[in-house]
Amino acid sequence: MNISITSRHFKADPALRTYAEQKVTKLNRFFDGVVHCDVVFLNEHSKPNGTDKMVEIKLFVHNKILKAAETTDDYFKAVDKAIDKLEAQLVKFKQKIKHEGRTPQEAALAKTAQ
Repeated sequence: MNISITSRHFKADPALRTYAEQKVTKLNRFFDGVVHCDVVFLNEHSKPNGTDKMVEIKLFVHNKILKAAETTDDYFKAVDKAIDKLEAQLVKFKQKIKHEGRTPQEAALAKTAQ
């Protein structure tokens, strides 16, 4: 899986980058067909209530994109919450493919053939 990490409006700490990379890599336990992952850290200064740290994670899985975004007061909490959302989405995606009785590649080919 290719992982690209981007930070906007600030320079991300190496510890934060490593933490996000480790968390995203663990998603392979739920589904090993993840091709690429984009992690974006945003610092929104305009939020008055202190929740100005946002994390967006996109997983590219065989012609499908799974997304999760979280905004909290800490990047590490936001990464954890976004990963939890993606775990649920991956489990649901895997069950859907299993229910169809096909591998992800066969499902993608069938969808494009229609």
